[in-house]
Amino acid sequence: MKKRPEKMSLEELVASFVEIGVAQSAAAEEFRISTFNKLYDRKKLIINELRRRDNDQRRLLIALYDHPNIQVRLNAAKSTYALNTQGARAVIQAIADTKIQPWAGSAGMTLWSLDEGLGKLD
Repeated sequence: MKKRPEKMSLEELVASFVEIGVAQSAAAEEFRISTFNKLYDRKKLIINELRRRDNDQRRLLIALYDHPNIQVRLNAAKSTYALNTQGARAVIQAIADTKIQPWAGSAGMTLWSLDEGLGKLD
């Protein structure tokens, strides 16, 4: 992240969110857990900044539900669940149904924890 999130435009925040998701995908494929976790922390900063902006600009991430990268789609759905529960849940379910690991497992666990009332999403 070249700039601090609070200095970024909405377009830069969304682009950074995508960039982070693509990098997380590569890290997951290569089992680089510490890299994935550092990217998660950066993603949280982006999400928090989008939430802080007028009218909760996380809604811009809904457009990423059909992104070609599975991690970007999963991140977008999890990050917008509170704003678009049905749409986000459909994306998470579709990822779980792919059986492509580790994303399908993460999506399945997300759905299970939501259904059990054990967790909440961004």
